[in-house]
Amino acid sequence: MTFDGEDAEAAWYWLVRGERRQTILEALRQPLTGTQLTKKTGMNGRGVEAGLAELRVYNLVTCLNPNACRSRVYGLTDLGVAFQERLAALTGRTWMPPILAGGLDWGLYGWCCYRHRSAMLLAFDEPGQPAAIRRVAHSRDPNLRMSSNNARDVVRLLRQQGLVVPLVERKRRYPRYALTPTGAVMQHLLQGAT
Repeated sequence: MTFDGEDAEAAWYWLVRGERRQTILEALRQPLTGTQLTKKTGMNGRGVEAGLAELRVYNLVTCLNPNACRSRVYGLTDLGVAFQERLAALTGRTWMPPILAGGLDWGLYGWCCYRHRSAMLLAFDEPGQPAAIRRVAHSRDPNLRMSSNNARDVVRLLRQQGLVVPLVERKRRYPRYALTPTGAVMQHLLQGAT
């Protein structure tokens, strides 16, 4: 369903009448999962789900990884971007263009949004062994329940996805790992989502 002219104006008036819809549209500064939107907006999960469904009907939001069963990532359409800019002007806020969907693997980003994976990716400040990265992750989130074995498993998964690589260093028995360029992009997106 596309909206032009009068239909777009009707969609605009529909948007400004709903506080929940406005809140979700303004929060989408970059593509986010439903859980990330819940944390960003302070709304409950059902409210976010309902708001996203409404915004999808009016073609303001789209799912960027529709084949995913969990961790679906939602981003703005061109009309959604235009309405976000218009809403910022209406409320007197400064507007910066959001990060759009072009060229990124949003299925991989959704895969990274699971708790242990995202915690480990966010903890990669510098190259390190899995246990050291886990300690950094735990220092940032004391409620994180992850053992060293879990950390090794997560690093192995991150390596399989091409997000981290082992560093070849002489005189080291166990490798240290560093982010790849793709891993750095995913880390940046996760940082923007928190």
